[in-house]
Amino acid sequence: MKKISYLSLAVFLISLSSCSEKIVGTWDIAKYQRIVPGGKNEVTVTNIGTMKFKSNKTGEKEVKYSILNNKVESLTSFKWNLFDNYVTIHGADDEFNKTWIQVENSRKLQILKSTDGSDGVQVLELRK
Repeated sequence: MKKISYLSLAVFLISLSSCSEKIVGTWDIAKYQRIVPGGKNEVTVTNIGTMKFKSNKTGEKEVKYSILNNKVESLTSFKWNLFDNYVTIHGADDEFNKTWIQVENSRKLQILKSTDGSDGVQVLELRK
């Protein structure tokens, strides 16, 4: 009887851990924003692609947008980690690959914020 109880507990705990990461799935990149103090060079683009976070800690990103005649098109794979409310994205060298703070974390909306290494803040809004 004890073996069945331990087995049931183990299965239950594994199922809880696999369901706990709300970020797993395919997300539309509803908004990407770069905010600089003083409002200079602020950039906002909407509906620019998708990000897919797989349960095996890998993912795929498809991004396409244009800012001031600067076209960005990217279809890349990445790896990701989640610790507390920090999401780290590792992959090709672009503005999404860094550690982000989860400001909103629900099944339909993820709002992530980060810095650009100086005074700027970046906001990434993901929606299902």
